[in-house]
Amino acid sequence: MMTKVFLILSVIALLHGGQTAKILGVFEFNGKSHFQMYEKMMKGLAEKGHEVHVLNHFPQKKLLPNYVDIDVSGSVPDVLDSFTIDLVRTWDTTAMLSFIWDLTRRQCEDVLKHPNAQKLLNSTEKYDLIIMESFGSECTIALAHKFKDLQKFMDESEHGVVYFSLGSIVQVQTFSPEKLKALMDAFGALPERVLMKYTGDTLPGKPSNVMTGKWLPQLDILSHPKTRLFISHGGLMGTLESVYAGVPIVGIPLFADQELNIKRCVLQGFAVKLLYDDITKESLLSAIRTLLDDPRYSANAKKTSFQFRDRPQTALETAVYWVEYVIRHRGAPHLRSAGADLPTYQYLLLDVISVLVLGVVSFLYLTYIVIRTVLRLLLGRKKRNKSLVQIPSTSFYFQSPLHHFNGGLMKKEEELEDERKEVFLVTRRLEKSTKRKHDYSRKGFVRIPAWHIDWRYQ
Repeated sequence: MMTKVFLILSVIALLHGGQTAKILGVFEFNGKSHFQMYEKMMKGLAEKGHEVHVLNHFPQKKLLPNYVDIDVSGSVPDVLDSFTIDLVRTWDTTAMLSFIWDLTRRQCEDVLKHPNAQKLLNSTEKYDLIIMESFGSECTIALAHKFKDLQKFMDESEHGVVYFSLGSIVQVQTFSPEKLKALMDAFGALPERVLMKYTGDTLPGKPSNVMTGKWLPQLDILSHPKTRLFISHGGLMGTLESVYAGVPIVGIPLFADQELNIKRCVLQGFAVKLLYDDITKESLLSAIRTLLDDPRYSANAKKTSFQFRDRPQTALETAVYWVEYVIRHRGAPHLRSAGADLPTYQYLLLDVISVLVLGVVSFLYLTYIVIRTVLRLLLGRKKRNKSLVQIPSTSFYFQSPLHHFNGGLMKKEEELEDERKEVFLVTRRLEKSTKRKHDYSRKGFVRIPAWHIDWRYQ
């Protein structure tokens, strides 16, 4: 009974953790009623998203998501053939226990000899949890020791453990061959052991001090006393777990919020950033040794962990409290952000952006006007040229030189002034024109006496 209670509590704790796990169920006894209880629980775990492998005598007739049968049916005779009415009526307590012990011992031996069971025993599979029924024999408990290699790997590490994981999205096997080789070369040069999350089937060049797993209990690993360093992509969950455990980080940010998360850790003094493009054997070893050999990084990580943990409630209790708080206060309108009541143009800062754009445009326009004016003043004189304007008298008939000027020259006056030309007037009687509408003696017009010109219309 206590065994069942322990198993149920273990499963509840696992589900409560909010992460999927790889679970092995071992049910070597071929009593159908015994298996039915565990079968329902294993299916429930699979429905929750956990990867469930079940060694049993009653495989599913239909494939189920996340549920894998390790079929050992036929390895032992039907248990019902062992029980007869005459046999059970003659049992006393001692005889009953002796019979069950002998029966389950033989069953366990036969089950473990089954090819599928042997394949499991010789596999390199790693499980986060093992659930088994102990009925009359405890021989299958040895499987728990078989799959304790992760615990043993960490406990026996003389120089500590470096944990490498880039989360569940980025697959390390998609790294370029050069980057993957750099990782292996760097890890192989470390005296520490390396635990590496790797979902590929094979890892080329894997050193002897590296253990890989497709899914590893990250928080448990980070909380292990032998864990000295976490090589991470800087995801929020992994960063918080590292802070909680007080473990320094070599951050390799790849996208999204990871750059900011690693930057904060660097500012707190317990992380070093290494860009993916900069990964080489030397750069990775340098980052690792910087964190491991300088005690300030470990001290800062532990200090940050203490600050993070020093709170009146656990994170879960805090989350539950505030959810219930909002429910009790019917949405807690007094806690709503003031931004929720702003008009759209203010919320999006459109008014501020408009003023800034108008200011920039006005400044640029005024700058253009000033520069254009200065250039005209500076370059206008250089470009001014001198023109001798001669109005052909053959185009019109003029009764006098004044008519000549009024009828011919004045039509060009504005154009000449706009072109900033200095005009020379060749005439004998320009002085008479000053009494009229036009003053040809003003600036820009130079009087040239031409008494020798024979005007045909004087």
